[in-house]
Amino acid sequence: MAQVVRDLQNGKSVRLNYRHRVIGILKPIDEPPQALRRGSFGAVQQFLKAASFGPIPPKLRTSSRSFKQEVTELRESDLA
Repeated sequence: MAQVVRDLQNGKSVRLNYRHRVIGILKPIDEPPQALRRGSFGAVQQFLKAASFGPIPPKLRTSSRSFKQEVTELRESDLA
């Protein structure tokens, strides 16, 4: 049932079979989707698709230091 719900939410139709015969088709309704619940998997997916975090600072791409050290240093330099 969970897969059927996901398919309908994603705009896909679902065939209903009974004894090897198609007896019906479930179609998604043509209404705008409801708002996603904050923190839900779907909300996080939507955020990540739409988010732009900008380019990775050159210092983080080439440094041999740990990521944590670099981020700490960048934060401190932004606050100064």
